[in-house]
Amino acid sequence: EMPTPDGPVAMMELKELKLGPPPAETFALPAACAALAQKPASPKPLTPAERLAQATGRVPSLFTNALEVAPTDGGCLVELRIAQARTLAPYAGKFQVAVDPKVDPENLPHYTTGLSDEPGASTFSGGGLHDVTAQLKDGAVRLAGAGRFFYLEVVFKQAKSVSGLIHRACTGPRSTLLLVLKDAEQPGAGIDWLWTRPGALGK
Repeated sequence: EMPTPDGPVAMMELKELKLGPPPAETFALPAACAALAQKPASPKPLTPAERLAQATGRVPSLFTNALEVAPTDGGCLVELRIAQARTLAPYAGKFQVAVDPKVDPENLPHYTTGLSDEPGASTFSGGGLHDVTAQLKDGAVRLAGAGRFFYLEVVFKQAKSVSGLIHRACTGPRSTLLLVLKDAEQPGAGIDWLWTRPGALGK
């Protein structure tokens, strides 16, 4: 510092001056920050149509989400089919189906399922839930008397089960409900309950 009438003044002496761009490492991010900067952005969520196309491998307009569609009035014979995602090939394993054909979505009963490793030996109770596996014919289980809302439970091998509160969407006197499995060996890995429109299954 150098004293002046207005007070001390700080002074600096420049001993070396280098002209040119600074070293690249001067502006390098710390390792932790660099890792965050290189992390890929989260994938954009699928739209409902994209999800249907991914699940079925077909035109999404041929399918409707059975858990979200507004239920239709008027009855129809509902046929449940179980298929594999993307190909919609029929599920070849054994399974057991139980239905409560008419439920109040605002006041669902308490359901209890006694799971068994032996195919077809699981038990069902609560509300009107009962086994309809015997209605299986040509790969479809008939669900006669299904109301505007009905509850389904499907049990697979190794006591794996899936369930859903289905909104009835009649597309004709006979309407097909698909349970689409993302992984046929692991039913719990992801499912879709879908109503099919005429021509969706190539019939």
